[in-house]
Amino acid sequence: MEHKIKVVTAMICLGFFLMVPVLAILQQGDPELVEAMPEGQGKQMVASICSGCHTLGNVVTQRRSSEEWAQTVNEMISRGAQIFPEEVDTMVSYLGEHFGAQAGSASLQSAGEEIFRNKCFQCHGEGMWSDLRQDRRGWEGTLFRMVGRGALWTEEEISSMADYLVETHGPQ
Repeated sequence: MEHKIKVVTAMICLGFFLMVPVLAILQQGDPELVEAMPEGQGKQMVASICSGCHTLGNVVTQRRSSEEWAQTVNEMISRGAQIFPEEVDTMVSYLGEHFGAQAGSASLQSAGEEIFRNKCFQCHGEGMWSDLRQDRRGWEGTLFRMVGRGALWTEEEISSMADYLVETHGPQ
């Protein structure tokens, strides 16, 4: 019995030590998402610090006011994020300007674009789709294929995204 406990304990420890590097790799900033982020003071800081704990998709799909971003950054610090006090203002300014409540609605062309950016950018950067040119049937096929891979979208959302994609990335 004691031998089994030692074996189980050793397996748990081994699993933990193998999982930590795997999680670290998965948490790294996705180069496509970093590239798709708007340029500005604070971009690299946000990309490197935020991806220390979660994917950048969690950040780039949010739309919050500067005050809400300040609360979020402070909450992350309380959870252990390694953010120096002199970095907070830079991060909040960058996030508020490029991922603020107004940033999303002012520049978006349609509801389909907003849904597309909020849903697709959780996993993909712009380089994944920007060169594609498809008709409506092709875009719907691509979007439904993502549902088959785990995307949680309604048919209405797929239709809105397909409308947007055909308008902006339809056949030439």
